[in-house]
Amino acid sequence: MIINTAECEPYITSDHREVLENSWDIISGIMVVKEFLNIHRVIIGIEDNKPDAIKALREIADSSIDIGDEIRVLPLKASYPQGAEKILIQACTGREVPAGGLPSDAGCLVMNVGSIAFIARYLKTGIPLVSRRLTVDGSAIKEPKNVIVPIGTPIKEVIDFVGGCKEEPKKLIMGGPMMGVSLPSDDLYVLKQNNAILAFGEREARLAEPSACIRCGKCLSACPMRLQPVELSNAGDRKDIDALKKYNAMNCMECGCCSFTCPAKRHLVQNIRMGKALLMQAKREAIAKAKEAKK
Repeated sequence: MIINTAECEPYITSDHREVLENSWDIISGIMVVKEFLNIHRVIIGIEDNKPDAIKALREIADSSIDIGDEIRVLPLKASYPQGAEKILIQACTGREVPAGGLPSDAGCLVMNVGSIAFIARYLKTGIPLVSRRLTVDGSAIKEPKNVIVPIGTPIKEVIDFVGGCKEEPKKLIMGGPMMGVSLPSDDLYVLKQNNAILAFGEREARLAEPSACIRCGKCLSACPMRLQPVELSNAGDRKDIDALKKYNAMNCMECGCCSFTCPAKRHLVQNIRMGKALLMQAKREAIAKAKEAKK
């Protein structure tokens, strides 16, 4: 079992606070899952830029509760996207999840540190998941901080709670700046899978105008899944289903590394995301046709 404490996206620090404030919930949750699933090796993967969290985790991992010395804390190089499941598995164990596979195909179970701590709290109190720890940050936020928010709270109220905005936000993101989702307004609500609310001013929100691909290959070097982002982007742009399949579009985890490194500022990950949606639609249509043919 691998406990994901990497938290590699910029701005987000909610898991870091979880470790510092609820370390015993983390170890309790780990012990419960170990017992029920008969797991005898646990690795807590955490980036090495969080020395205080590493110290807290090592204190609980070295405590007498871990009788068999089966829980280890593994500091990892601070790099994006270290917290992605497949990347984390390879960094912690050297194992590689096969294309289209799941962590279980590599003999691993990956759990987020917040989820494992919640399991312990639920077993102690019986209270279901009714709140979420969020990082509220970004250049437009007056007082960035981590807060514990009831699920269903309007985003506007969360931002008001941390002092509001010091300038009009031109971009609202639910999640991190690399893999988060842009929001149309602050009238939406906090969901159970949210870990951050980011608000950016005009300078940070401004998108650069894309230009023609210069064939530099930087997107190839940046892709952690060893895909060909430029080919996938072109295939998604022209809605070429066969090309999307050929270049394994569904293996893309939409980390945004390709778009971030592209000197031409091309919207690579956006086109790939649309291409993946086309593949899923084509799959659904094929299943529907197959069912219709059987009738």
